[in-house]
Amino acid sequence: MLTTATSATRASNAVIDTPLLPEEAAELLQITEDELLCEAERGTIPGVCLGDCWRFSRATLHALSTSRAA
Repeated sequence: MLTTATSATRASNAVIDTPLLPEEAAELLQITEDELLCEAERGTIPGVCLGDCWRFSRATLHALSTSRAA
């Protein structure tokens, strides 16, 4: 029972990093969607392509945007 309570506490404190659609990721980075997809295809912006659908990590893009601003 203690393990369950501890796991529930950890889960409630965790930040959920849901995948972003290209338009959401582009807005976060303040670039166009076309620029985002070109950079993702080059590998300069990290993302995952599943078939013809790109997804991006909010946490990773946030870290990238703050490192670029510095």
